[in-house]
Amino acid sequence: MEVVVINKPGHPVPYIGGVEVYSYNLALHLAKLGIEIYYISMFKKISQNLPSSLHLIKANLPLYRGGREGTFYWLLHYITGALSYVKAFLRKVPKDIDIVHVNDGLTAFLMSKLKKVMNFKLVLTLHAPPPWLVRYGKPEIIYKMAYITLYIPGILASDLIICVGQKYAENLKKTFPRLHNKVVYLPNAIDNTIFKPATKEEIEKVKAKYGIKRDYFLFVGRLVKEKGIDILLRAALLLEEKGFDKDIVIVGTGPLKSLAEKYSKKCKIIKYLGYVPTEDLVPLYTGAIALIVPSYAEGLPLTILESIACGTPIISTNILDIGEVLRKYSWGRTFPIGDYIMLATIIMRGDLDNIKIRNKSLSHVVWTTRVKEIVKLYEKKVYHWGGQR
Repeated sequence: MEVVVINKPGHPVPYIGGVEVYSYNLALHLAKLGIEIYYISMFKKISQNLPSSLHLIKANLPLYRGGREGTFYWLLHYITGALSYVKAFLRKVPKDIDIVHVNDGLTAFLMSKLKKVMNFKLVLTLHAPPPWLVRYGKPEIIYKMAYITLYIPGILASDLIICVGQKYAENLKKTFPRLHNKVVYLPNAIDNTIFKPATKEEIEKVKAKYGIKRDYFLFVGRLVKEKGIDILLRAALLLEEKGFDKDIVIVGTGPLKSLAEKYSKKCKIIKYLGYVPTEDLVPLYTGAIALIVPSYAEGLPLTILESIACGTPIISTNILDIGEVLRKYSWGRTFPIGDYIMLATIIMRGDLDNIKIRNKSLSHVVWTTRVKEIVKLYEKKVYHWGGQR
């Protein structure tokens, strides 16, 4: 079996975005099973210790402008990135490929035009809920337009759709009955050889590196509207007014980077770190009182699984799959979407000491388990479609 894995257009790997992490880990762990993998992406610095069956195909994006802000640059990176990935696919991937696994609807739509000619099967992992399940203002309108014009055609053209959120997997089946047998729910996964509790020495070293002198709550994620960064910043201002004596540490970059920087200058308890490499992220997770997930729109984000793997509880909006998972495993506290006052109250109260994280509850969301489930889906579909080539 030969598989092409294509990253979501727009950013290089390694990158802090959950989709980029997912696509890279998918390619890596498939290759560790001995499957021939062709991974198409933009790249920064990648480990040289890679399986021989993992072939990296670099896609060039001359118009890439890094962390530039705004909808224009997002669309620029996304559309030109997708076209660049298709170009790399046509130039560098063998013609007799079995499966192409993409991570966004636009790339799925573009690749669907090629699958009829090249006779491969198209697998799509959906990482975000459809716009009719979320509400977060103006960016929601842009997302809805992109979803209708770009995503839905790609979804309908796919042979298998993997949803990382159960609620929107169910909604997709209900909205498009013809997809009922094609949609599968498989949550995000983590590499538990990397994400595990750090030592006290590692925590103190990283805190000193970033100038964190007090106990802290942590946010990790892309700085975009749907991640609810505005809710966290407003809660931080309220906490400072009440004399809160701990820090709110923000990790990540994105279109709302300037907003985080602005608030960090006028609110002393906010410490904005920007991009942080994984080797520093693990101690930051471990040392935090809790991870804050104030999102308007999510499935089950990687940050929650990474934080739990490091032994740190969660404070999150009660949205879609998150609230249900936190209640099921007793991983933390929830608050209503957009309610920064309730978020500030939970942070101020800080009654999280009685939450005991049991790592055994993570056994079903590690990559060594997840990749085998995905391979079974590949094999089932390949045989169902007429046998392996």
